[in-house]
Formats: sequence, structure tokens, C-alpha cells
Amino acid sequence: MTFSIAALGDALRAELGLEKYKKINAPGAICFEKQNSETSVELIFSYYHMVDGYSFRTGVSGRKSFSEIENILAKYYKKYHISRDLGTIHKSSAKINFESPFFDYQITSEVTLKEVKPMLMEWVYGDVLPFLDRYQNIEDVYREMESMPLLERNYFIRDPMPVRSLIMKGLLKTDDFLEYGDFLEKVFSENKDKPYYKYEIKYFNELYQELKNIQ
Repeated sequence: MTFSIAALGDALRAELGLEKYKKINAPGAICFEKQNSETSVELIFSYYHMVDGYSFRTGVSGRKSFSEIENILAKYYKKYHISRDLGTIHKSSAKINFESPFFDYQITSEVTLKEVKPMLMEWVYGDVLPFLDRYQNIEDVYREMESMPLLERNYFIRDPMPVRSLIMKGLLKTDDFLEYGDFLEKVFSENKDKPYYKYEIKYFNELYQELKNIQ
């Protein structure tokens, strides 16, 4: 394999105009992050190792973090040694269709990367970034979330969706904050032995009280 991951990441940044983003290497992905004091935007290029190169057949995903929400969660994650990524909302681009000539296309050099550049540009600038740019603050996120059927919210708000929903309700001081908080408190209490809730149970009561204190 002549094209290293480091070289691929550098070429991606140059070809796609991501110079303002910081490159981050992660297991199975090349990530680019741009942040300010209020938000952080991350683009994630998950790749497959092929015989001679790499494939981005699963598309590109992105996430946007709002510090008002994520700083609260980060504090409890650190306190209780919870290894979970931060990020408020997320979006995945279309994937490469099985019938596409690019499905098994191998990126082995800057030359072959240019062949798939139009597709990558469309994913990034025609799909993922415009979607994330729609949401400039937590009010925008909350309005969109509330307009969705419950089951669709998990595709928009990152897990744990109910906890992030409660944090938004608390920060925005919505009328149903206490009702929703009491509902989650009951759910976690009644399911404290379920592995799915093992992280939330550790910090939920402290978090809920913190949010109550700002009402």
C-alpha cells in the first residue's frame, strides 16, 4: 500500500478545501474538526482497507457540538470515567450504491483521489455541511427535534438522545422540563439493572438537580 493514511488525510484536506479544519486520525476514519467557543463541527471519512488502497464506500458523516450542552455532559463523563464521544447532532451522507463504479474503487494516490473528488465534494458541501449549518444554536436544534416523530430523533440527536433533550429543555427553560425530567428519572430508576442505561444512571440525578438549579 503506497498511500499512507497520513498522506491520504493531507490530500483530502487539500483537495476538498478543508485547510481551516484540524486533521484528526481515528480508528478506521480520518476526521477534520473546526471549532470556536460555541460550536465544533467534525467531518468523518470512514474508510475501508482495500487490496491496494482505501475506499470511502460508506460515505461521509458529520457532527456538530454545542458547548452549552456538551460541556455539561463532559463534566459527568470525566467524573464517572465514561468513554463516550461528544457531539450534539449528526448527519450521514448517502453511501455508494453497490452498482456504482466507485463501490470497489481504490484510492491509491492523489491521482486516484481526484477521480472520486466530485462525489466527495457533493457529500461534504452538498449534503453534510449544509445540513449542519442549518442549526446555529440550541434553539434551532430544539425546534427541529420537537418537530420530529420520537423514533426519528435518534437519527438527529446523538446518543444519549433523552439526556441531551433534557439538557436542552433545562437550558431553554421549557414548560415541560420538569415533567420530562421526572419521566426520565422514573425510567432510569425502574431500569437501573438494564445495561443500556448503565452510564446515565451514574450521573442522572446530579445532572437533573443541576438543571433544576438554573430554572
